[in-house]
Amino acid sequence: QGRVLSHTNGTVILETNGVGFEVNCSASAYELLVAQGKGAIYTYLNVREDGFYLYGFISLEEKSMFLKLISVSGVGPKMYMVLAS
Repeated sequence: QGRVLSHTNGTVILETNGVGFEVNCSASAYELLVAQGKGAIYTYLNVREDGFYLYGFISLEEKSMFLKLISVSGVGPKMYMVLAS
């Protein structure tokens, strides 16, 4: 949880204890964080060869659906974010 430092195109910089985290948010998480300027989200860290990517969700149910969908071959986190919006 933290406060929104900046936001653009479904991504927010969420500041927590002096550290800013870039979070790729679901549409509902993005809308809530931008509207309130702060908030709490559930996250998933995707570790790849080219970097670490943090994804944020408004509820555990939304995160669970994300995890189920990305377990399907050929469906990645970015595709989920497009489908869920």
